[in-house]
Amino acid sequence: MVGFTSANHASLMNRTCSISLLLLNAGCVGYNEMPVDFGVIEFSESSTHNTCDSNLQLMSDQEHFVSMDVPLEFSVQVQNPRDDQWIEWRDDSGNIIADTPLLKDGSAVLNFSPGQEYPDTVYASLEDPSGDCIDTVEQVKQHVTVCKGVLDNLGSSDDWMFVGDAYWSDFGWVELNHNMQASQGAVFNPMVHIPNGSISIRFTIQTGNGLHSGADGLALTIIDVEDPSRLKDLIQSAPPGGGLGYGVGAPDGSWNGEALTVEIDTWANIEEYEAYDPTEENHIAITRNADPSNHEVWSSIPNVEDFQPHDVQVDITAESLRVMYDGEEVVYQQNPTPFMGGYVFLSGSTGWATNYHRVSDLEILHSCL
Repeated sequence: MVGFTSANHASLMNRTCSISLLLLNAGCVGYNEMPVDFGVIEFSESSTHNTCDSNLQLMSDQEHFVSMDVPLEFSVQVQNPRDDQWIEWRDDSGNIIADTPLLKDGSAVLNFSPGQEYPDTVYASLEDPSGDCIDTVEQVKQHVTVCKGVLDNLGSSDDWMFVGDAYWSDFGWVELNHNMQASQGAVFNPMVHIPNGSISIRFTIQTGNGLHSGADGLALTIIDVEDPSRLKDLIQSAPPGGGLGYGVGAPDGSWNGEALTVEIDTWANIEEYEAYDPTEENHIAITRNADPSNHEVWSSIPNVEDFQPHDVQVDITAESLRVMYDGEEVVYQQNPTPFMGGYVFLSGSTGWATNYHRVSDLEILHSCL
C-alpha cells in the first residue's frame, strides 16, 4: 500500500470528439465505429467480407474508464496473418495517420500520447495486394469512458482533514479508527468537489485482526452539500457502530440530501433496533443518501476480514453501475440512479467488536461527461 498525495490534473483534451474505427479486410466491407461522445468510446465490429483467409478482430485493454493523462491505445488482431499484409490507419479526411506492420502474432497497435489531439474519426484497414473479401465477423461491442478529471494519491495534501480517531500512518495508509471498541474516524477534503455524471472510484482496503469476530466496517462517501465548511460537523454527527461513520441520513441521522456510498460492511446489523443490512454476511454495497439501510446493490465478500489488501472499484455511467472486487465483477446494474456528485470522505467505525480499517491508493476519475 502506498500513501496519499493530492493532485488535480488539468484537462489534456478540452474538446468533445467522436472516434470511429472502420476495419476493412483486404478491400472488405467491414466497420468498427468508435464514437467518443462526451468522453465515451464505443467499439463495434460488424460484418467483414473477404476473399483471403485472414480474419480481422478488434481488441483493446481499455475496456472501461481511462484518464486523459495516460496513453490511448487501439489495437487489431488478425487471425491467419500473411507476410504481405499490414494495417493502414486514416483520419476522417482520408489522410494516413500511420502504417503499422503486423507482428508475427498478427497484431498491430495505434497509440496516442497524453495530450495529443486525435482526429474525429479513425479508420483502420487490413491491406494486402489481393482483392475483395467474402466472410463475416460477428458483431461485438466494447466501451471505454475517457475522463478529464483525476483525483489520486490523496493523503499528504494539506487539504485533507482528519476527524475523530482517523490518522495518517507512517507506513503509508490512512487508519480510519483505532482497533478498540467504540472507535470512529474519517478523512475528508473540503477543497475538491466531484461533478455529477460518469465516475470511476478506486481504492485499496485492509481490515481484520479485531475482537469478537470483527466489526463494523468502512466506507467511501461522496456527499452533495452546498457549503463544504459544514462537512466536519456533519461527519462528526454520524452515529458509531453499524453506520460505519457515514450514516448522517436516515434512519438515525437528520441530514437529508444526495449522497453515494461504497460500503464494506463486516457486521450483520439485522437487529430490530438497527436493521441496516440485507444479509448476515460480510458485504460490499452501494447505498444512497448517507443512509446505511438504503442498499441499492450489494454482494457478499466473505474473505474481506483476512487483513490482506483488497482492491475496490466502482464504475458508474448513465447506462450501468459496476462494482469490482479484486479485479472481479461482483455487482452489475443497468440504468442506475444518476450520480449527483459532491465532496469525498472516507470513514470507519467499531462497536462492541473491533477491526483495523485501513485505506490507501484512492483514485477517482471524473468529468467524464
